[in-house]
Amino acid sequence: MALVFVGVLGESIHEFANFPRSARPQRLLTRASLALLIAGLAGELWAGHRISAITRLEVARSNADAKQADARAATADAEASKLQNQNLRLLSKVQLERERRLELAREVAPRYFRFQAVWPALMPYAGTKYEVWFVRDPEAERLARLIDETLRQAKWLMAGPLMTEENVNAYDEGVLVSYPSRSAAVGGRGPRLTQHSSTLKAAIALCRALARYNIAPELLSRDLPPGTVRVQVQFKPDPGSNEVMMENFRVELEILKRAGRDRDAKSND
Repeated sequence: MALVFVGVLGESIHEFANFPRSARPQRLLTRASLALLIAGLAGELWAGHRISAITRLEVARSNADAKQADARAATADAEASKLQNQNLRLLSKVQLERERRLELAREVAPRYFRFQAVWPALMPYAGTKYEVWFVRDPEAERLARLIDETLRQAKWLMAGPLMTEENVNAYDEGVLVSYPSRSAAVGGRGPRLTQHSSTLKAAIALCRALARYNIAPELLSRDLPPGTVRVQVQFKPDPGSNEVMMENFRVELEILKRAGRDRDAKSND
């Protein structure tokens, strides 16, 4: 840029100022100014070309860096996605393991209920006689003694000491709650029928109390002394069998309700 300026300045002095006045110095000034102008223009052209080349190199380098950054970002995204999938699989395994352990805990945990929360619901049937039987199994014995304590708190009358069942097998599961069959009361008069109805209601109340704590009851009618409920605590069922027994109990309650409505309708007729 400076050479171009000096060259243009020399040409201007020669052209407009008529300096120097002699011919030889004028030619020298003209040639020098022209040379400086050409050199300046050539220098500018070379500098522009050089700057353009450097710019292209920088742009190419920037583009390469950008592509590498994109590649690294894509790799990072792929790794993140891979890690996320691994985490999801791990969480799924953890959830399955947690459910398996909970299932195992339910299988090995003893059957239990808070008798303080149960016996008030059985108080309306105070005076009902009862028997408690259990199989030779520590878990069944603990539950049998808990039921016995609950019934005594509810003022039920023990008809005999706790009994151990001998002739049982591993398939005897759940809690059997038995009440006297209706045939034992049919031959009697009104008071015996009334006693049968009260005993049945007491047995149902006990079954419902156990069912609230997911202890599967089975309600049975059998040949028992009038006014007596027999509780037989058998082996603890597995969760699947327990659910089936709970459903059977709900069905049995519905059948008893319908049968009671039918009897009431016939008595009204």
